[in-house]
Amino acid sequence: QCKESIYSTRKRKRNTVYDMKTCTHCEFQMASKLCKWCNDFFCDSCFFHQHKMIRNHEFEKLCRHCDICQAYVSQLLVTSFSGGYSYEQNFCRQCYDGRQEGSFLVPTEVREIFQLPFELEQKMTKDQNEQHRQSEKRLAGERVRSKRQRTKGA
Repeated sequence: QCKESIYSTRKRKRNTVYDMKTCTHCEFQMASKLCKWCNDFFCDSCFFHQHKMIRNHEFEKLCRHCDICQAYVSQLLVTSFSGGYSYEQNFCRQCYDGRQEGSFLVPTEVREIFQLPFELEQKMTKDQNEQHRQSEKRLAGERVRSKRQRTKGA
């Protein structure tokens, strides 16, 4: 209902709106895990502080997780250079803040990132590629028309 009231007017009508799964427990945060046993969606907080402690269930990742602990959603993308190569690593805040000096490559860039569910990333990429193809077609058509006009005028 909120989605319709916000995105049904003026310029926002053209926006593509994607549905995201929310945590079954708190019904607030984006779901980052699917419990393999219960088949419920959980955010990091609810899964580790309530669900896993009680039931000790395993999960399926719904979005990119930290490369170090594999437990929490990645919040930082760290770029490092070594030996002429660029390396990117995903970190949760806990692992990045607790990293030991010398245990990781020296970061050259640290960016905060918002992780989207894999399913949503794929849909958005597919939609963006389609939009790009359509704009390329439109540009090619405009180039042909302008070329025709120039040859007619000459």
